[in-house]
This record gives sequence, structure tokens and C-alpha cells, in this order.
Amino acid sequence: MERITTSKSTSLRRSQVIKRLRENNNLPVFPDILHRLESILEDTTRVNINQVAELIESEPVIAGRVIKLANSAYYGGGRRTLDSIPLAVNRLGYHTLRTLVYSCVLPEMFMEVKGFDHLQFWRHSLIVALLSRDLMTRSVERTLKTIDQAYLSGLMHGVGVLVFMTLVPHEYRQALQTSKESGIMLSAVEKEMFGIDHAELGSLLLESEWNMDEVVVEAVRNQYIAPETKPPRNVRETLYVANAVCLVYGISNGTGMNYESQHLDLLANIGRLKYDKETIERLLELAQDEVSTIEDFLHYHP
Repeated sequence: MERITTSKSTSLRRSQVIKRLRENNNLPVFPDILHRLESILEDTTRVNINQVAELIESEPVIAGRVIKLANSAYYGGGRRTLDSIPLAVNRLGYHTLRTLVYSCVLPEMFMEVKGFDHLQFWRHSLIVALLSRDLMTRSVERTLKTIDQAYLSGLMHGVGVLVFMTLVPHEYRQALQTSKESGIMLSAVEKEMFGIDHAELGSLLLESEWNMDEVVVEAVRNQYIAPETKPPRNVRETLYVANAVCLVYGISNGTGMNYESQHLDLLANIGRLKYDKETIERLLELAQDEVSTIEDFLHYHP
């Protein structure tokens, strides 16, 4: 790879990036509504629907979108028009509600950067999250907890890209351009330029600033370690497969980088993962449909 770094040592550049992460006041805190939602939904078998409704009602914009989505044809709105948050939550279900709330909140958290498709980034993240969740339900290690962790890992797996854009925007645009033009994996360009890649940087944000579950943190940190020649069992391996499927099937992460060649070897042997091609494509289509429907009701579909 062409040398694109400064004369500073890798360890020095790495320590400077991490120092900026610790000290930068422009990085968003994890929104209170998401903390509260995660706490309420921690065990969906014991959720109090009135608690969920009360939380949603505390955010009028989100509440309006919940009502509107629940009354859409996609969610059976033709049967009966709802004007109650508890009834709307019951019709949508907790999984869809959670995706809607994250779709409302997350895209507003980071500043948009010229030359980067911010909305496509979050669309990709949401689809990876939904696919990770659905694949985890087919794992031998599935539990309510691991399914939840798989969803959050998918949602947060690319957040390090946004952290880079916040901390070193000019230099990071160069990294994106170099990766796109050379075809070199973005994480490799990041390590060369900054001594750290977006997977690790994102995991540091999730761990030290957002206090997220350690399983989610580790899945994000090690997301590019491919599963061994056996069905993916844990959250990290499930995240890898979900992200690989999305990228190979053309669901861009907004960086402009073509990752297809990085994952084809894994997906060429998808039979050994105990998923046939039709199953993968059906799950992916369902995830895309859900995200597209929600986007339509959030009014930011391109």
C-alpha cells in the first residue's frame, strides 16, 4: 500500500486519536430515551406496555411517528385506526418499535460530513441489525439476551466511522478516498494513517462513553474476524455474516467502498453456515422492507 501517513509513529498517532476521543466535547452522549428503552426492553417477556407507552409519549415527535406507522397498511392499519400509543405499540411489536425509535434518534446524533452518505450509513446499519437479530434466532446459542446483543451489535458496528469523521474530518476524508480509489480495505487504510481502525475506535466509544454491554463491545471490536468453518454461533460471528451479506448484496455502508471481494469467499460456502441462499435472501428482503417502510414514514427516504 502506498505510504500515506505522516512521519509520526503509529503508536503516537493512535494515542492522539484515543486522546481526542476522551476529550472531544462534540461526540454525542448516548440519548436518554435509548437508555430507558433498552432498560425497559431488557426482558421482553416481562415488559410493561404502559411503561413503554409512557416513554414514547414523552417524545411527541416519536409518538406521532409511532401512531402513523401503526396505522400504515404495512402494519395492518386498514383494520382499525388507532390513536392510542399503547395500542400502537401493541400493534407494532417491541422489535419494530425499537427500530423506529433508533431510526428517529440515531441519524441526528452525528454531524453530517460532505462526501459521505449519512442516511445510507444508517440504513445499512439498521439492515445489518435486523439481519443479525434474525440470524441469531437460528443459532444454537440463541437466547433473548444474545438476540438482543446481536441486534445492537449490528446497529453499532460502524459507529467508529462517524467517530473518525468527528475527530479528524479532513484526514478521514482522505482515508475514505484512498480506500475507494485503491480498493484497499478501509480498516487497513485507517490503521496505516491513524494507528487504529473504525472497529476498535467504535468499540472504545461504546465501552468508555456509552457504557454498552461488553458482548456488544467485543463484537464491534472484532467484527472483521471471520467465523471458522462451522455455523456462526456467537454474536460476533453472526454480526460478521450479516454485514458480509449486506455488503455483497449491494447494501452500501455509505463510504463508497466496494467490500464485495472481501466477503465472497465466506458467502460462496454459505451452505456450510446452514443457511441456503433462498433463506438468506428472504431474511435480507424482510429486513430491507421493514427499514424502507419506516424510512417512508420518517420522511427521509431519498
